[in-house]
Amino acid sequence: NKINLSPVSNTTIIGLEGAVIKGGTFQISGVSNVTIRNLTIRDAYDPFPHHEENDGFNAQWDNISVNSSAKNIWIDHCTFSDGVCHDMSRNYNHDGLLDIPAGQFVTISYCDFHNHDKVMLVGTGEKATNPAERTITLHHNYFHGTTQRTPRTRGTLMHIYNNVYDNIGVPENTGYCLGPGTEACFAVQNNYFGSRLGNIVDFYDKSTGTKATAQLYYAGNSEDLSAENTKLSNSKQKRALTDFLTDTIPWKISYDYESAMTSWEEAKAVVLTQAGAGKPVTVAGTTY
Repeated sequence: NKINLSPVSNTTIIGLEGAVIKGGTFQISGVSNVTIRNLTIRDAYDPFPHHEENDGFNAQWDNISVNSSAKNIWIDHCTFSDGVCHDMSRNYNHDGLLDIPAGQFVTISYCDFHNHDKVMLVGTGEKATNPAERTITLHHNYFHGTTQRTPRTRGTLMHIYNNVYDNIGVPENTGYCLGPGTEACFAVQNNYFGSRLGNIVDFYDKSTGTKATAQLYYAGNSEDLSAENTKLSNSKQKRALTDFLTDTIPWKISYDYESAMTSWEEAKAVVLTQAGAGKPVTVAGTTY
């Protein structure tokens, strides 16, 4: 049976040493000011993956799902995976590790994501095309031993800085790191992109106009964006890279991050030692 955890507003959940949630899901919906820290969350297993009216192989349960009207959500120093199960080439029994259909001011920081195919879907369906409905920040996270969707995004203001990507893709599915889709606005700064079998970027803008609706600002990373590490996935738009690349951040970021952002070299060293559950987290003078 699925364990469904639905925190109320103004809630902080901090796991003690070794805290694990196995086979459960957090549903964060219609609430504000929720913090989840220092938990290992794994095996959000769907025992009935053949119920959907498509190819029959889509699971539905996420480790964490941030849904409509959620605001001011912080997920920090957590570890997400499929546990001992390995279905990296296709998610027959596992859905997202951390999906965000809708959420205002959601921050995911110092988390470890591994052993999973489709990690993070932001904005579900092509109708999710209003970037103002989703404002997401990813910083100092460790994505490794994953395949794709880190993240896959539609209609979102997505700020991605000081993260580490390594060992991405499997022979059956080479995958990618970043998947900007229709109306997605990405600012990608000072990240480390290590070993991978596929691309850094798969461009999923399915709009049919002559110009892309997605925008991507890309600076200070371990690799520059180029045709060699970018794939135009949707057959309706074989646009040139210049149609969605921008030399300025495509929205005004409302918080001060430049003083905290470091080079990708410094960020890599920090992430490899500090990301994930089980690392010391100090709150109000108490270390957990």
